[in-house]
Amino acid sequence: MADLYNPDSDREEYELDDKQLYEQVLQLINKLNQDALNK
Repeated sequence: MADLYNPDSDREEYELDDKQLYEQVLQLINKLNQDALNK
C-alpha cells in the first residue's frame, strides 16, 4: 500500500492520498482482527 501513497495533488487515479491511505490501512487492520477472532 505504501507504494500507492502520493500526497501530491497531481497523483494518479490509482494512487492514495493521506485520508485514503489511512482508511485502507484501517480496513486491513480490521480484517486481520476479524480473521484472528474467527480462528
